[in-house]
Amino acid sequence: MESDVRYHILYWEGESPHGIFLETKEFTAHTTGKDGPGRCFCCNHMADTWRHRLDNMQISLRMCADPNDLHFRQDVEGFHCLSPKMGISYHLRQFDQYLWAVDKKSLTEDHVIGTALAVLKKQLNPVTCGVTVSNWQLQGSSWEKWLEAKVQELRKKAQAGRSGWKPRCKSFARKLKQGVESA
Repeated sequence: MESDVRYHILYWEGESPHGIFLETKEFTAHTTGKDGPGRCFCCNHMADTWRHRLDNMQISLRMCADPNDLHFRQDVEGFHCLSPKMGISYHLRQFDQYLWAVDKKSLTEDHVIGTALAVLKKQLNPVTCGVTVSNWQLQGSSWEKWLEAKVQELRKKAQAGRSGWKPRCKSFARKLKQGVESA
């Protein structure tokens, strides 16, 4: 029996006060002072994914995959990585369809972080691949504003019944209802 419950995973990466950052310039043999992971000049694969712990984020996203299938779990709709500097959202149905369409079925660092980097560099359309990247400094926004808007969006979906989301415990349901009524 399939459950109506749907999840959105929120991954906070705040190891440093600046948060995560993706390097938009290609790395060369002489690149110094890198701020984040980027593309290797030699092989064009992702390099330095350990920076800002994005390798851990990628592994956490892999945990959303169905262990019996090559797709994402049906009960997980989204995976959102937030930090003080920027955020990356993976809309898993769209991201899954994109990976299959471009024959990249494995959730490697190159496919997960590399897709986000391609969106940031405007090489990929976010709607096409299901990945959005938000740079708070460039957008004049913040992770707090993003999170508040996401919670409101999910509440509206839950109220409308489109997502099938239902709170698991009565006390949480009361708190949620109070929050919706006061919003």
